[in-house]
Amino acid sequence: MKKHIIIDDETGEIISEEVVNMKTNISKRKITLCKKMVDDMLEKASKGEELDKDMLYAWCKITKEFNGYGQVKLLGGYRDIEFEKRLVQDIIMTGYTMRVITLAHPFSGFLQRNRQSFIETWSQLYDEIGIGNSKATQSKVKKFLIDNHIVREFKIGGKDGKLVKRLILNPFLARKGSYTSQVTAMVFQDFIKEGTNMSCYPIRWLQAMGYIN
Repeated sequence: MKKHIIIDDETGEIISEEVVNMKTNISKRKITLCKKMVDDMLEKASKGEELDKDMLYAWCKITKEFNGYGQVKLLGGYRDIEFEKRLVQDIIMTGYTMRVITLAHPFSGFLQRNRQSFIETWSQLYDEIGIGNSKATQSKVKKFLIDNHIVREFKIGGKDGKLVKRLILNPFLARKGSYTSQVTAMVFQDFIKEGTNMSCYPIRWLQAMGYIN
């Protein structure tokens, strides 16, 4: 089953009627909501009862697992050591990959041109990182980025309702802050490790919303 979503270009936050409704009454729930209530709810949900998405989202906001833009807090370092070890094995790929990392939007993780527009094609990316017209180098760089899960393609709903393509940097390998967008968490969900690089609470909410498996 395919799902079309619309996101905020600047923050990477998923915009939908459900998510907007989740944000209501959060301040009121701060007064009574506690960890035991949330944990009890999750335990009951694991036994077949319905998960309270509103409660879970509110708890994530209270504990700052979600920031003010709805972005997800990641645990651990901003750069993956094992990933960097692979990088240094090929100094040419290291240079191009570091250029790719600098192109990532600090909030959404989408690759950008001149900090003004989003990169939508591999040709645009090649131009930005200075590969030139060498097809052999272009092919090698693309294979390296894809095989090492550094960059992936993702189609999202644009402002006119049509799907547009984005190239997204893997935030679990390299990022510029403590939070990442809901979209990047979706695209790179196979990198999520509960308790290691993401808390269980945002994971359960993303699962409940159908954004990740």
